[in-house]
Amino acid sequence: MKISREDIESARSLSGEMKSEQEQSMFQVKLILDDEANEIHQDYKLLWKCYPKSALSLRKDKFAKRLRTQIEAKPQHKVAWLNTRVKMLLGAAAIVLLGLFFIYNFICKRIL
Repeated sequence: MKISREDIESARSLSGEMKSEQEQSMFQVKLILDDEANEIHQDYKLLWKCYPKSALSLRKDKFAKRLRTQIEAKPQHKVAWLNTRVKMLLGAAAIVLLGLFFIYNFICKRIL
């Protein structure tokens, strides 16, 4: 379903989000001049009147903050799963393996 600009403007008008008088006036003029926009607005107005009031608060600020943090989140690097503890363990394992390799070569040279 494609949401048109008229849908958005009608919803904003009915919910009271059009704060400025200029914005409200422009929308009213558009409704007078455009029959299709007026029909869409009347449909939304009927739905708005029939829809019961929500008992839950919208918590708009909380959701807006969560969306902003998701949008502004820094992209993760490919090796993000390698935290410092894993890096330390891999480094220690590499040192132990190199030590065992040198000890094994040293013992083999003594035997031969």
